[in-house]
Amino acid sequence: MILSLSIVYFVFQTSYFQRIVINKLTSNISESIDAKVSIGSVNIALFRKLVLNDVYISDQQKDTLLYAGKLIAGIDSLSLKNKNIHFKSISLVKPNLNIRRNDNGKYNFDFLFNRDSLSQGGNKWNIHCSRVELKNGNFHYSDPKMKEEFKTLLQIHKIDLILDDLKFIEATNFSFNIEKFNLNSDNGLKLMNFSTSFQYIDSTFILRRLTGITASSQLKVDSLSIDLKKYYISNNPFDIKVDLLLRKLDLDSRDISLLYPDYYCEGLSFGMSGRLSGKINELKGKRVKANLGDITRINGDFYLNGLPDIENTYIFINLFESSANLNELRKLVLPEKLEFIKTKLPKFLDNVGMFSYHGNFTGFKNDFVAYGTAYSNL
Repeated sequence: MILSLSIVYFVFQTSYFQRIVINKLTSNISESIDAKVSIGSVNIALFRKLVLNDVYISDQQKDTLLYAGKLIAGIDSLSLKNKNIHFKSISLVKPNLNIRRNDNGKYNFDFLFNRDSLSQGGNKWNIHCSRVELKNGNFHYSDPKMKEEFKTLLQIHKIDLILDDLKFIEATNFSFNIEKFNLNSDNGLKLMNFSTSFQYIDSTFILRRLTGITASSQLKVDSLSIDLKKYYISNNPFDIKVDLLLRKLDLDSRDISLLYPDYYCEGLSFGMSGRLSGKINELKGKRVKANLGDITRINGDFYLNGLPDIENTYIFINLFESSANLNELRKLVLPEKLEFIKTKLPKFLDNVGMFSYHGNFTGFKNDFVAYGTAYSNL
């Protein structure tokens, strides 16, 4: 028995056998997706580990769609008869993915999801994988209609990603955990230690324990659900239901300016926590805390009915506490597009430094009733 396994192993390691495997793999994949596929070399360790070197997949314009220096697959089970393979893990080392969108809105990977090619059931394999890793990857996206700021954002390098506990029951029921996700973007964004648990079930996206930081900002989300059941029927975005439990958002203007440079304000950050739920046109906030640096701070509940038509939106706000340091606001050097924050302040606040209020607002934008207590150091 040991001798037979040894012979099989050494046969697998011969360049002749490897070339047969490479030719078989590339010809089957190329035929199924109608694009060029090439593999530099292959190593097989007794059906438990498969290593493909220099993996290349082109798009139908014969440009590079995907290249990986190495693909390492740990095989958990394999059935040649049933054409079923389960990978314990798949690792892509130094992958380069190039996505392009043309003037007609078509992507260079659309052919991979062509129904005719997917329906060729004769050579179709059932492939499952529990864990996926990307190491030191690159992602390039081009779209002739995209703004320059977004183009540089989507030129991404040093991608490290670990997806674990992948479960794909069917197209409407799947889940996975992002254990680690790091990247650097050409525009200066550096995402670090991003992680979350993701599930899609019953037409609802669910994220739990989401965390991530950049060089300047931080995000922590206890849970987020996006219910699309009614939206799939009506195709009306007002039927999308959201429930967000936000533990902490600390967004620095330096990160905002990476996409919107006209809004950069040195030293200014926006913070928020609390629960937001409902639909676009009927939104609730519970124990929502927000601050703009040390200038303004609020803590309260709210209910908005009628958005996005702000003029006719019913508003209820119950402020447990709120404060504004107008002296600090006046000293703040705002970008031109945000100068209106100063110029729109009511004249009666010209001599006010600190201002605080607790109470409620009820009504509409131009017709409301306020009941509460205000304090200022006039």
